Order: sequence, then structure tokens, then C-alpha cells
Amino acid sequence: MIPYVEIIKKDTLKIISLVEPQECWFEINYNDVGEAEIYAVASNVNMQSLIRGNYVKLPNKLYVWVITSINYTYVEGVPMISAKCKEAKWLLYKRVIHDPLELPNKVALAVEQLVTNNLGTGSETARKIMGFNVAASGITTALTDTQAARANLLDFVTNLLKTYNLGFTVIYQNESLTFKVIQGQDLSQEIRFSQSLDNLLESSYLLDDSNLGTNALVVSTVDNVDYTQVYDKGATGVDRSEILIKSNLSTEYTPNGATEPVKLDLTNPTDLALYKSWLTQEGRTSLNDYVEKKTINSTLDLTNSLYEFENDYNVGDIVGIIDDYFKYDAKARIIKITINQNANGYGEEAEFKEVE
Repeated sequence: MIPYVEIIKKDTLKIISLVEPQECWFEINYNDVGEAEIYAVASNVNMQSLIRGNYVKLPNKLYVWVITSINYTYVEGVPMISAKCKEAKWLLYKRVIHDPLELPNKVALAVEQLVTNNLGTGSETARKIMGFNVAASGITTALTDTQAARANLLDFVTNLLKTYNLGFTVIYQNESLTFKVIQGQDLSQEIRFSQSLDNLLESSYLLDDSNLGTNALVVSTVDNVDYTQVYDKGATGVDRSEILIKSNLSTEYTPNGATEPVKLDLTNPTDLALYKSWLTQEGRTSLNDYVEKKTINSTLDLTNSLYEFENDYNVGDIVGIIDDYFKYDAKARIIKITINQNANGYGEEAEFKEVE
């Protein structure tokens, strides 16, 4: 049950009002940016609270969404307001990586540095977002040679984390917004969903490789010379699908730990090898946009289930999904939780991605 949602003012990060929605739904996503929508009576308080840029939070939860659009309607004599939102990690979309730099050799550390320097406490005054900070995750997953090229910050961070099966979130706590890289746990032996266990009401299993890429040919042109590098997942024959990536890597970059940029000399074998390693990593990361869709959509029975979201499992965790009718038993990562409330009552749905 969602009796109300809390509205947080964008320029003070203080809770300014409570809105009682007639209908609402909220997505919490592991890799990508979840969305949300609130449908409420357009009272004066609601109209002053539900404005673009303000934040929305569910009571007793840390997740937070930012309002991105407002729609006013007049329905059967009643003025209504609809606020569409995105998870607060969407704020990364509002920044680009200005200057190419070499990233440190840990994935989480690299992402934390990028976010801090582009919209957090380490960024220029005009680029900072009120109350936005970064928490160290402690995740030690190694990162191979990588340059953060000029690109949209959200796109770069999302693809980099997907490469290493990591996710990220932004939470609201103590009147601040905190970004953190997250890593799901493997709970597939402890937590399982199926019809026979009476905790799986609906299930669908999607397999689609129409957008699949298995081989990335990365091309960079420097001083009218083409440099190419391939990242290959090893598929052959009809299963092989080649993608061409036009690189935006730069030969001028700031080395990790340095403050001044340097320029690579691609006639130097050492510099050329470093540049090619960046191209290879760019190919690997780019293939995250060309993956096979292997997704399990499920509606869980919260009444009869022994498991409770946030207490027993969370977004990003791996659980077991058993479908007694389609005969599959899969380890699947929870990539999205949808919380919704409408005329039919309160419900939670989960979307899973099978773990290879």
C-alpha cells in the first residue's frame, strides 16, 4: 500500500509535501534508468509540489526519482495532474565527459571518479548538482586499460558497468543524494520462484537475437590514418554478427593520477599498444548495446511467497526461476522491480535476465 509519496524540493533537498496518488507506479532498475509516474488530483498543493526537477520518494524507502515532465488534464469535471519521473541516476544524463582521461584499474573506482568529477563534489561549480555525492562501494572488480572518451556520462557509465555485471543507484538520505555502484548477490539456491511453489503467478520468457552483436570492429582515424582493433566473442558462421564502431578515443588524454594531459605518439610501439588496448576495451563495452535479449518477466505472489523484496532479495540479486509449464530452470538476475498501485490494489512485478 502506498498511502502517499514524499516530494523533495530540488534546490534544498528538503521534503516539502506529501502527495496522495490516485494511481502510481515506480521502477527500480539495476543497470538502466527506471521510470515512474504519479497520477493525482491537481490541487494547489500538488501543483506546487509536482514540478519538473523536484524529487519523489516512497515512504520508508531510500529510492528516489526526479520529475521530468508534467501533464495537466480535466477528467469528468476533476482537474488531474500526471508527473512522469526517472530514477535519480538519470541525472548523469545531464552531463558529458569533457576531457578524455585514463581510468584507474578498478571498475567501481573509475566510475566513482567520473561521477564525482562531472556532477559531484569534485566538479566545477556550475556543473555540480545540489547535494549530490558519491559513496565508495568497495567493489574491487579489475578494469583493463580504458580511456573515458568524450561521451554522455550516463551512457558511458551504464555500458562500462554492464560489461562487468555491475549496477548503480542513487538514494536519498540525510537531505542528500548519494550515488553508489552496486553488485548483486547469488541467491539462486536460497530463493526460487515457480508455479509449484505458489509464488509465481505469471511468467513469460523472451529470446530475441535480432539486435545481437558478437564481433566489434573498432575504427579510429588519427591524422588520416585508420587504426583498427577487434573485440570478438568467438561466435562463427550464422551465429557471428559483426558491428562497426566509429571510435571517439583521443590520443590526447590525462593519465590516471596526473593533472596535465599528454599526447600519445602512435609511431611509438608502447603508445600504440596502449591506444589499441583502449580500442579493444571500447569494442567490448560497445557490444552491450547489441546483446541477445533473454528476459524472464514474472508476476510474483506476494501474499503466499516466503520472500520479501528488500528483506530477502534486492535488485541485482540472482535468484532461481522455475517454470513448470515451459520447462526451464534458470539462474536469473533481477534487473527491474516495478511497484504499482491502481484501482486493482497494490502489486510488485519483477523482470529478470538469465545469467549465462
